[in-house]
Amino acid sequence: DTPSAPIGTAVFMDSYFGILERKLAAFLQNIETLADTAEGGVQCAATLLRSRGVPSLVHATRGCPPTAARPFAERADARIDSTWWTILRIEAAEITRELRRAMALKMREGGSGMMPVTSLLEPGWLGCFMGIAHELEKSHPGTMAQLEAARDDPTTLPPSLRETIACVRALEAQGVKVDLPTPGGGRARQPLDFNLLTSRRYARMQKRYADALRDEWRDDLLRDAPKATRVQLDNAGGPGAGGWLMGPPRNPASRMSNTDFRVCFRLRHNILRGDEGAVCRRLSATGHYCNNILDDQHIHALGACRKGGDTHVRHWGIVDLLQ
Repeated sequence: DTPSAPIGTAVFMDSYFGILERKLAAFLQNIETLADTAEGGVQCAATLLRSRGVPSLVHATRGCPPTAARPFAERADARIDSTWWTILRIEAAEITRELRRAMALKMREGGSGMMPVTSLLEPGWLGCFMGIAHELEKSHPGTMAQLEAARDDPTTLPPSLRETIACVRALEAQGVKVDLPTPGGGRARQPLDFNLLTSRRYARMQKRYADALRDEWRDDLLRDAPKATRVQLDNAGGPGAGGWLMGPPRNPASRMSNTDFRVCFRLRHNILRGDEGAVCRRLSATGHYCNNILDDQHIHALGACRKGGDTHVRHWGIVDLLQ
């Protein structure tokens, strides 16, 4: 599956992205089949989609100009998005903007690490460019100074350098800055100065830009989201949080059933919904039922039912409801 057209031409790019789309379609079909047919398959399918599906596409497109890769990346995101919610059995009406943004956050921040491929096109391209910028300056002295001078009007630059300027401007428009050396010798989060790239090779810049973009998304989410969403992210975050999402355990005794995984995912992201007027049926030590009305977000069932509030009471009635 290798395009026969010359590298970089429009024919080559169309052929290349066509190959990626066919492979992605086969991969997603296998993911959905795994989730539907195997006990514990949802856990395995979600792990493969998160750790293999998105990263492999980012790797395959990071050397492609973002303007050329964007149509393919948008189609890929739509297909991945559909498969993700399908295997988790989340209805379209339950998918909010806040939930989508939370999916992109790191697991220790209360998310699932599912950043869209389109959002990683610019970090991927800049990561490649900054990895070779030092050698490029050696072979073509003055290139970085030319880039810095043309930041506001890159029309005179070659296409690949115009693409680099566009990526920097797109990320900076979102408030993204990465930790870079300052002229005085220190380090600070700052806009990219191309003249800094003449001194040495910068490694892992794709990850730095992606992390900085994710940080901006998280700040935006925490600033604008309802209080319940902010509290949920805090509760679901922290060191080791979401470890059960990291991968299927080798020990069958700790492997999650499909139903349990879906319920835990809903619980983690606060998309539990109960019947209107449902009451708490916890039986106390004295033989009395609680009988308090269960709130929409099930705060009562998750701790308020008992004194102290820090003991999480998982009512089997809610689990049965979601099954």
